[in-house]
Amino acid sequence: MVWKSQPRIGQENKFTKVPYNLRTERQADATSADTWATFDQAIQATGYDGIGFAINQPIGLLLIDLDDCIIDGVAEDWAEELIQICDTYTEYSPSGHGFHLILQGQKLVAKTRFHNKQVEIYDSGRYLTITGDVYQERKEINDSTAELLFEYLDQISPAESVVKVQPSITSNPTEVNLPLDRAILTKIQSHPEYSQEWSDLSERDAQMAGLTNFYTGNNFDQTERILRATEFYREKWDELRPHPQRNDQRITFLRYQIEQNPSDNVYQGELTPLYKDRDELHQVLLSDFKQWFKSEDRRIRVVAVTPGGGKTYTATQALVECYRENPGFIGMLAIHTKKRIKEEVKSIKENFDFEPITILGKDEEKSTGYCRNYSEANKLDMAGFSARNLLCESRCEFREECLIDGYLSQFELPSDGQSRIYVTTHQSAKNWAEYFGPDVIVFDEYPIGINITQNELTEKNVADYRSCVKKLNGQNFKLVLIFLKTLQKIIKKHSQLESNRSFLRDQQVRQLFSDCLSKKYGDQ
Repeated sequence: MVWKSQPRIGQENKFTKVPYNLRTERQADATSADTWATFDQAIQATGYDGIGFAINQPIGLLLIDLDDCIIDGVAEDWAEELIQICDTYTEYSPSGHGFHLILQGQKLVAKTRFHNKQVEIYDSGRYLTITGDVYQERKEINDSTAELLFEYLDQISPAESVVKVQPSITSNPTEVNLPLDRAILTKIQSHPEYSQEWSDLSERDAQMAGLTNFYTGNNFDQTERILRATEFYREKWDELRPHPQRNDQRITFLRYQIEQNPSDNVYQGELTPLYKDRDELHQVLLSDFKQWFKSEDRRIRVVAVTPGGGKTYTATQALVECYRENPGFIGMLAIHTKKRIKEEVKSIKENFDFEPITILGKDEEKSTGYCRNYSEANKLDMAGFSARNLLCESRCEFREECLIDGYLSQFELPSDGQSRIYVTTHQSAKNWAEYFGPDVIVFDEYPIGINITQNELTEKNVADYRSCVKKLNGQNFKLVLIFLKTLQKIIKKHSQLESNRSFLRDQQVRQLFSDCLSKKYGDQ
């Protein structure tokens, strides 16, 4: 990220370092990666005061900020000892009065401020300015001293006082009950203005109102809900005063601050709702799913939820409830693999006391998709022809048996008006959608997964390719070989899993890949 130094409202000779988005030249957000830039872009940018390093979720790094600990050019004893304990990369802060450290490890306590608020430690949702002005000698980021750091901070930090420094501030803010409100509250809590000390509380209220309006798009009701959920709440917020525009009305002091400080710009990024728990997410999704499933509009909806969030369970419940509430409803649940189909069918029976119809593609094993003439049918399918039209419906010698307990038996439609739910593979869902005419098809995971199934990359494939690369002469293929070796390890790890439910996904795969490279090759 890049940043500009700006005066802090209400504090003389104090400045805040405001991050900026290089693409839009508007303020950036330490929690939104789409407002960041690459290191090369940041160091080549002009018109800014410096660069910073942002993390929006825990990645195993601690960003440590030591404030006002350099007196007459000499580090205070407590700060010097802390730096020695961490034994990690340390640089001077932009002001020259403090230090910034980067340490590898986990944040072992919930609070972020220590030692009379001169030490701040973050593992997500923040950015740290980077000066490159190294303190003493340059060191690598240490990965073994985090526990010692927190033990030392516990020794030098005074016990928290029961009495607040500002007794007018209540310790019982209202709870944020809406997922989108929680997301915005998290955003404003990541800004430097939120955690700074204020000598003028009215100035603080005005600043927080403007910042929150930026994220709510000047939705004053939403801004008020969110601010009342902060620790800034005080009794003065509820004092009434004349409305600035309407002579016959009175408004609270907080509402006055909110309406008097609208944001000139509004947040352009995407806010991801934060649900309190899986049950809350389930209730929201269940209602949305049922509404979508019963709608007559033809549309595609993409629902992205963290693995384990319960999206498949909720979608399945919505299908079953639509089946029971709407005569003639036809739903189809498309699963990535046949093994997953068995798991989901079992789950549906146990959780909802319901048995769906399982339909599978042609299979040479005994199953609902059993094909006695699999070899011939598979040749037609692989050539891009319809085996059902060219073989099954006319000249297959096993047609009669197939209609009873084989592949063709799956196409026997129930009587008109009868609801039904099918569970099938992605490919079968695509092929049979026109035939069955479902009201909705739910694709679990990515529909592109059908291509992955047909073109499976095995550990042996990668090993063979590495052997070929090793034989090439005259060029440096070291990085290619490292990449392929790491890929082998990941494929091997996946092949040892008992169920597709345990597959590592998205960020987990990237992290595993990064860990494999770092462990084997370090910073090469």
